[in-house]
Amino acid sequence: FVLGNRLLFDQPYYELSSIALCMRASPEVARPCLARLREIREARAARAGRSVPAAALLAGAEHYLDEDYEGAAREWRPLVRSGNTLLFADAFERAGEDALVERLEQRQLSLGGFAGAHPAHVRAAERAVRTRDFARARELAQLVVDAWGGADVEVPAVDEMRALLAALPDPED
Repeated sequence: FVLGNRLLFDQPYYELSSIALCMRASPEVARPCLARLREIREARAARAGRSVPAAALLAGAEHYLDEDYEGAAREWRPLVRSGNTLLFADAFERAGEDALVERLEQRQLSLGGFAGAHPAHVRAAERAVRTRDFARARELAQLVVDAWGGADVEVPAVDEMRALLAALPDPED
Protein backbone atom coordinates (compact mmCIF):
# COMPACT_ATOMS: atom_id res chain seq x y z
CA PHE A 1 0.00 0.00 0.00
CA VAL A 2 2.91 2.38 0.57
CA LEU A 3 4.79 1.38 -2.56
CA GLY A 4 1.67 1.28 -4.72
CA ASN A 5 0.56 4.77 -3.72
CA ARG A 6 -2.94 3.44 -3.05
CA LEU A 7 -3.17 5.51 0.07
CA LEU A 8 -1.97 9.07 0.34
CA PHE A 9 0.49 9.32 3.21
CA ASP A 10 0.75 13.05 3.09
CA GLN A 11 -0.71 13.37 6.57
CA PRO A 12 1.76 13.16 9.47
CA TYR A 13 -0.59 11.17 11.69
CA TYR A 14 -0.15 8.14 9.42
CA GLU A 15 3.61 8.35 9.64
CA LEU A 16 4.44 6.34 12.77
CA SER A 17 2.13 3.45 11.95
CA SER A 18 3.35 3.40 8.33
CA ILE A 19 6.98 3.21 9.44
CA ALA A 20 6.09 0.42 11.88
CA LEU A 21 4.37 -1.55 9.11
CA CYS A 22 7.38 -1.18 6.82
CA MET A 23 9.70 -2.31 9.64
CA ARG A 24 7.75 -5.54 10.03
CA ALA A 25 7.82 -6.40 6.33
CA SER A 26 10.37 -8.73 4.77
CA PRO A 27 13.72 -7.03 4.04
CA GLU A 28 13.08 -6.95 0.28
CA VAL A 29 9.84 -5.03 0.91
CA ALA A 30 10.95 -3.07 3.98
CA ARG A 31 13.81 -1.20 2.29
CA PRO A 32 11.80 0.27 -0.61
CA CYS A 33 8.88 0.88 1.75
CA LEU A 34 11.03 2.94 4.12
CA ALA A 35 12.66 4.71 1.16
CA ARG A 36 9.21 5.68 -0.14
CA LEU A 37 8.19 7.00 3.28
CA ARG A 38 11.41 9.05 3.41
CA GLU A 39 10.58 10.54 -0.02
CA ILE A 40 7.07 11.45 1.12
CA ARG A 41 8.46 12.84 4.36
CA GLU A 42 11.03 15.02 2.59
CA ALA A 43 8.45 16.37 0.15
CA ARG A 44 6.01 17.16 2.95
CA ALA A 45 8.66 18.78 5.16
CA ALA A 46 8.89 21.76 2.85
CA ARG A 47 5.15 22.37 3.28
CA ALA A 48 4.14 21.10 6.71
CA GLY A 49 7.13 20.50 8.95
CA ARG A 50 8.26 17.27 10.51
CA SER A 51 7.36 14.97 13.37
CA VAL A 52 10.44 14.47 15.53
CA PRO A 53 9.38 10.99 16.78
CA ALA A 54 8.74 9.88 13.20
CA ALA A 55 12.18 11.12 12.13
CA ALA A 56 13.83 9.10 14.89
CA LEU A 57 11.68 6.03 14.20
CA LEU A 58 12.47 6.16 10.47
CA ALA A 59 16.21 6.71 10.96
CA GLY A 60 16.37 3.90 13.50
CA ALA A 61 14.41 1.59 11.19
CA GLU A 62 16.92 2.22 8.40
CA HIS A 63 19.81 1.39 10.77
CA TYR A 64 17.96 -1.70 11.98
CA LEU A 65 17.53 -3.04 8.43
CA ASP A 66 21.26 -2.50 7.87
CA GLU A 67 21.86 -4.58 11.03
CA ASP A 68 23.40 -1.51 12.66
CA TYR A 69 21.76 -2.12 16.04
CA GLU A 70 23.85 0.48 17.85
CA GLY A 71 22.72 3.08 15.30
CA ALA A 72 19.09 2.00 15.67
CA ALA A 73 19.36 2.15 19.47
CA ARG A 74 20.95 5.61 19.28
CA GLU A 75 18.07 6.93 17.15
CA TRP A 76 15.37 5.20 19.18
CA ARG A 77 16.73 5.93 22.66
CA PRO A 78 14.68 9.15 23.08
CA LEU A 79 11.52 7.28 22.02
CA VAL A 80 11.83 4.82 24.91
CA ARG A 81 11.18 7.62 27.38
CA SER A 82 7.96 8.49 25.57
CA GLY A 83 6.66 4.93 25.89
CA ASN A 84 6.76 4.21 22.16
CA THR A 85 5.71 0.59 21.65
CA LEU A 86 6.69 0.41 17.96
CA LEU A 87 10.39 -0.09 18.66
CA PHE A 88 12.17 -3.41 18.25
CA ALA A 89 13.57 -4.28 21.67
CA ASP A 90 16.12 -6.64 20.17
CA ALA A 91 17.97 -3.65 18.69
CA PHE A 92 18.66 -2.40 22.22
CA GLU A 93 19.50 -5.91 23.36
CA ARG A 94 21.97 -6.42 20.51
CA ALA A 95 23.47 -3.01 21.30
CA GLY A 96 24.01 -4.16 24.89
CA GLU A 97 21.45 -1.79 26.42
CA ASP A 98 19.55 -4.20 28.66
CA ALA A 99 18.25 -1.44 30.93
CA LEU A 100 16.49 0.19 27.98
CA VAL A 101 15.11 -3.18 26.86
CA GLU A 102 13.61 -3.69 30.30
CA ARG A 103 12.11 -0.22 30.31
CA LEU A 104 10.70 -0.67 26.82
CA GLU A 105 9.24 -4.06 27.61
CA GLN A 106 7.62 -3.16 30.94
CA ARG A 107 4.34 -2.32 29.25
CA GLN A 108 4.44 -5.36 26.98
CA LEU A 109 5.04 -7.63 29.96
CA SER A 110 2.13 -6.13 31.87
CA LEU A 111 -0.31 -6.38 28.95
CA GLY A 112 0.34 -10.08 28.42
CA GLY A 113 0.26 -10.27 24.63
CA PHE A 114 -1.36 -13.28 22.97
CA ALA A 115 -2.86 -15.92 25.29
CA GLY A 116 -1.05 -14.34 28.23
CA ALA A 117 2.47 -14.19 26.80
CA HIS A 118 4.43 -11.80 24.61
CA PRO A 119 7.81 -12.14 22.86
CA ALA A 120 9.02 -9.76 25.58
CA HIS A 121 8.52 -12.60 28.08
CA VAL A 122 10.93 -14.76 26.07
CA ARG A 123 13.58 -12.02 26.01
CA ALA A 124 13.06 -11.28 29.72
CA ALA A 125 13.51 -14.98 30.57
CA GLU A 126 16.77 -15.07 28.59
CA ARG A 127 17.99 -11.88 30.33
CA ALA A 128 17.10 -13.37 33.71
CA VAL A 129 19.34 -16.37 32.94
CA ARG A 130 22.19 -14.05 31.97
CA THR A 131 21.85 -12.18 35.27
CA ARG A 132 21.54 -15.51 37.14
CA ASP A 133 18.01 -14.72 38.36
CA PHE A 134 16.95 -18.31 37.85
CA ALA A 135 13.66 -18.03 39.72
CA ARG A 136 12.53 -15.19 37.44
CA ALA A 137 13.78 -17.07 34.36
CA ARG A 138 11.80 -20.14 35.42
CA GLU A 139 8.65 -18.08 36.02
CA LEU A 140 8.81 -16.32 32.66
CA ALA A 141 9.77 -19.39 30.63
CA GLN A 142 6.95 -21.40 32.21
CA LEU A 143 4.49 -18.60 31.43
CA VAL A 144 5.45 -18.80 27.73
CA VAL A 145 5.21 -22.59 27.66
CA ASP A 146 1.83 -22.53 29.39
CA ALA A 147 0.47 -19.78 27.14
CA TRP A 148 1.73 -21.00 23.78
CA GLY A 149 2.42 -24.70 24.31
CA GLY A 150 -1.05 -25.72 23.15
CA ALA A 151 -1.05 -23.63 19.99
CA ASP A 152 -2.30 -25.23 16.79
CA VAL A 153 1.04 -24.45 15.13
CA GLU A 154 4.57 -25.01 16.32
CA VAL A 155 5.91 -21.95 18.13
CA PRO A 156 9.74 -21.92 18.21
CA ALA A 157 9.75 -19.85 21.42
CA VAL A 158 8.03 -22.72 23.24
CA ASP A 159 10.87 -25.10 22.37
CA GLU A 160 13.40 -22.43 23.36
CA MET A 161 11.71 -21.90 26.72
CA ARG A 162 11.43 -25.65 27.35
CA ALA A 163 15.16 -25.97 26.68
CA LEU A 164 15.84 -23.01 28.98
CA LEU A 165 13.76 -24.63 31.73
CA ALA A 166 15.59 -27.92 31.32
CA ALA A 167 18.98 -26.19 31.58
CA LEU A 168 18.16 -24.20 34.73
CA PRO A 169 19.64 -25.40 37.99
CA ASP A 170 17.28 -27.24 40.30
CA PRO A 171 15.48 -24.70 42.53
CA GLU A 172 16.48 -26.67 45.64
CA ASP A 173 20.19 -26.33 44.84
